[in-house]
Amino acid sequence: MVNLSSIKGPISLVFICVLVSFGEAQIITDTGSRVGVGISNPISLVHIKENSAEKDKNAGLTVEQSGSGNALVQYLRTGEQRWVTGIDESVNNNFVIGRGQTWQQGKDLIIDINGYVGIGTVNPIAALHTKSAAVGTSVDDIKIGAKFEVGRQKLEFKSIRTANGTEWKNTTLKLQAIIDNTNHQSIDFVNDNNYLEHIDLYTGNQNFSTRFTYDGKVGIGTTIPDSKLTVKGNIHANEVKVDLLVPGPDYVFDEDYELLSLNATKKYIAENRHLPEIPSAMTMEENGIDLGDMNIKLLKKIEELTLHLIEQNERVEKLEKQISALQNKNTSGD
Repeated sequence: MVNLSSIKGPISLVFICVLVSFGEAQIITDTGSRVGVGISNPISLVHIKENSAEKDKNAGLTVEQSGSGNALVQYLRTGEQRWVTGIDESVNNNFVIGRGQTWQQGKDLIIDINGYVGIGTVNPIAALHTKSAAVGTSVDDIKIGAKFEVGRQKLEFKSIRTANGTEWKNTTLKLQAIIDNTNHQSIDFVNDNNYLEHIDLYTGNQNFSTRFTYDGKVGIGTTIPDSKLTVKGNIHANEVKVDLLVPGPDYVFDEDYELLSLNATKKYIAENRHLPEIPSAMTMEENGIDLGDMNIKLLKKIEELTLHLIEQNERVEKLEKQISALQNKNTSGD
């Protein structure tokens, strides 16, 4: 059924003739110049309704470009920005949402033939690939690349300039959690002034936690780790295993081992105020201690002390025998 009460002009007639030629389309026009295709009460200027459940007939509107060129649909408000969607023949027939009659003002979103989505790039290489311009050249400049909001929580991925410059040094890529507009935890991928890279972890309200340096060191509570693992604070563990870099001190029990006498030890302590081979208190306070090395040295001292105790016990037993012999001799003399 066709109602032509408010459609005038040759263009409308051609449009109607094309639709009617398919034999199934119903074109309705109301007094408000709204056109309905397949529906008797259109609610917009053009309202298309497909009433067929057949899969090959369920497209309400088809835009096709025959031959070369782009298949486009344009959205325009007079005097304002023109938005264009369609198939981009120049780049693998990607689907594009962009600005300008031929996207000359930007291709803002791309969906390629693999289903990859590109924002800011015409060649997405992942399910979601975003690209934006580099961060500015002034300190504290920020470029937000992506932002997710869930209720009061937000997650931002951004680049921050930490010092004036144009190079990639002094920049930080930051994955930032935000709650009620207050910065909370973050992972910072940092390029410092010397082009050295490290990763920083922040917890709570941006409280520094851990640093992973470019050369494989980890600092917990410190930004200047000097070992594979440097911890500023307490460590609580069920077990700690230390590999030895020096042999265990069982050589103390070898027959040819020269055990330092107690008199020599006494003299050393009087002169140095600490045991032989054990660092002084001042040295330990300044440099700390090597846990593995210190345990070996303490074990060595325990083994040496054990030898001294054995020697003293032998002397005591010998003296006891001598005393017992003297006592027996005195008793028999009486």
